[in-house]
Amino acid sequence: MKKPHLLSGPADAFPAAWRDEIRAELADGETLLAWVEIDLDQRLKFQPGLIAATDRRLLARNAADNGWETWV
Repeated sequence: MKKPHLLSGPADAFPAAWRDEIRAELADGETLLAWVEIDLDQRLKFQPGLIAATDRRLLARNAADNGWETWV
C-alpha cells in the first residue's frame, strides 16, 4: 500500500499549518501536485485557506470549515 505524499521539493515549502490536515485527507498513493494559500472565504471575508490539486482531485478548505470540499 502506497502512502500519500507531497510532491518532491523542500518539505518546509508547504505551509506547516496545513501539512497534517492535507496528509490526513490524501488517499493511499495520492500525490499532491500543486497548492496555493488563499486569504478570502466564499463571502469575501479575510480567512486563511488552501486550494490543492492532486493527481486525482481538487481540494479546498478554509480555516473555519470543518472539512474539505473535493472535486474529481
